[in-house]
Amino acid sequence: MRLKGGKLVSSLASNNNERAPSIDLSLASAVKRRVRVVYEQANQTQRRAAKLLAISRSTLARHLRGVAQE
Repeated sequence: MRLKGGKLVSSLASNNNERAPSIDLSLASAVKRRVRVVYEQANQTQRRAAKLLAISRSTLARHLRGVAQE
């Protein structure tokens, strides 16, 4: 990057056709990803996964239903 005419200009800015991949950064998607990862780490044992996430097993079950509907 360099200063040009008082503005910060990136040497990569000339290629406007390329876009960064779209990433879902919503809280809901972050929760789904975390639940899925912890559930897998707990060898798909709901009781262990719920304990690791510090939530009730019924709350975990609700989250897992949401993940399964994707």
